[in-house]
Amino acid sequence: MLSSSILLLTQFLNWFPPGFLEAEVLLIVVVPLLHVTTGAYLTERTALGRAAAGQLPAVVESIVRMVAIVYVALQYTPCQPPLFSSCLAPSFGVHLVTQIAWAYVLGSVAGFVVSLPVLRDFSPQRFLPTLRDLFTYATPLMAAMLLTFSVTIITPFILRYLAGSAIMQVFTTVNAFLILLMFLPNAVILPLFPNLARLHAEGRMDELKLRVSKAIRYTFLLLAPGMIAFSVFRVPILDIAYSGSVVPYGAQGMIVISLAALPMSLFLITGTTLDSVGLQRREFYASSVQLATLVVSLFIFVPFFGRFGQAYVVGATVSMVLGSIAGLAMNAFYLHRHLPIHIPVRSILTVLLASVATFAVFSNTVMTRIGLHLNLGSPYILAPVMVLGLVVYAGVLMLIGELSKEDVIELTASAGLPPSFGKALSRLCWKTSSAP
Repeated sequence: MLSSSILLLTQFLNWFPPGFLEAEVLLIVVVPLLHVTTGAYLTERTALGRAAAGQLPAVVESIVRMVAIVYVALQYTPCQPPLFSSCLAPSFGVHLVTQIAWAYVLGSVAGFVVSLPVLRDFSPQRFLPTLRDLFTYATPLMAAMLLTFSVTIITPFILRYLAGSAIMQVFTTVNAFLILLMFLPNAVILPLFPNLARLHAEGRMDELKLRVSKAIRYTFLLLAPGMIAFSVFRVPILDIAYSGSVVPYGAQGMIVISLAALPMSLFLITGTTLDSVGLQRREFYASSVQLATLVVSLFIFVPFFGRFGQAYVVGATVSMVLGSIAGLAMNAFYLHRHLPIHIPVRSILTVLLASVATFAVFSNTVMTRIGLHLNLGSPYILAPVMVLGLVVYAGVLMLIGELSKEDVIELTASAGLPPSFGKALSRLCWKTSSAP
């Protein structure tokens, strides 16, 4: 129902060029429906303590989709006029975009087939009562997700209205790096929800609180260096990715939008915690506050920052940070009131200061001294420099005791690395465990 509504909305607003209805139907309606069983398969396996096995449909889907896209790319014959026109690929006789959409469908079908065992306990007699219970539970959750979706798409539209399409394109370019950073918290919340729901159902609240605190802390341990690295090396990164075309307007906004990953990731994890313990209405309220704060801030700060050298993108990114902070404040209040769970502020501040200090000193050395002799605009130079910065960051955390033996063992195990590797690496740490 939601997919069909979005499809009708895209047609009404003319979001896609004419002639792409088939691709829209495949990507907006068919693919999400096929993902229902893959999502259920992952949730079931994770709740049973087999999170790695739950990734099997996603792995199969990715492999099949990649092979299909490569085949489409090899069969495609470039021609004029450009892509979004009547140019047809001879092997399929359809638009290239539609061919890629079919590649996504093939991958989704493969994942659907692999995840079919999740339907083994399906009972027609229990279908309607189960469906009613699910809708009762999921209605506020779906409303919150719709608001979250609105948060992700509304900023470019308002920015285009206030500052024009060129500034909107710069923002979209910079926002891609925030999406990249948010892959980490999104990967955390997928297995987190069924684990927390199981602990809540079993009444193991102390373990649930510990699990949430660790999830927040570990997420930020891994997220902080990426945030600071994107901020410090923003100019060479944008220069490499976009040939310097967005550097004048995008570099400033990239600082703020990288830092936005912190409140946004905390908002996701705290919201997932509320959902897992049956407080999904609270996340709906928090998402409403986040969206309202974002919209009001956009109309205030985009024109305000636009007066200072056309810094419209900075105004948009500041608005996103304020919206996320407002939603996070609501979630933190509900967590403290109902569970209570405290966000590990001390640990977050320690990690943030360590990452800032590391990359500030590192960037001062590399970019002002060594950088004079190295071309940081080359990915072959910038990538090793950033990796070296991450190594120094990890060493600083070990020295101050924020990265303990227990942390290293748990993080390496979560990454699927051999236990022997984690134990060997943990010997570099002097502290046995760190408080969550």
